[in-house]
Amino acid sequence: MLVDEFPERPGQPECSYFLRTGDCKYKSNCKYHHPKNRIPKSPPCTLSDKGLPLRPGQNVCSYYSRYGICKFGPACKYDHPIHPDASAEYGLDPPPSFGDSTTRQETGMAGTGNGNGSDKNI
Repeated sequence: MLVDEFPERPGQPECSYFLRTGDCKYKSNCKYHHPKNRIPKSPPCTLSDKGLPLRPGQNVCSYYSRYGICKFGPACKYDHPIHPDASAEYGLDPPPSFGDSTTRQETGMAGTGNGNGSDKNI
């Protein structure tokens, strides 16, 4: 049986956080009105070990995909996948190296005219 955590207080201003998220950290101690008919209709979801919502089928939280954290926590409406390969999928791998040392040496030597005698062998 569910306990009525969020008080209805007709005549008081509505709890803006509750209206946006369907949650309120003050619960029964909140002085604002929590209208039952205005609760966001979002399906319940599973939380990851980090306490972030797993919402397969939704877009991945861009902040989470970049930094591994989410400032909205369990109230975030986006997906926070657990699989480690998610970081590779969103471009978090280190950038590839451009060229190898042989290529750089050849371009640095060919006809530079830098006076070190390297263009005598050409």
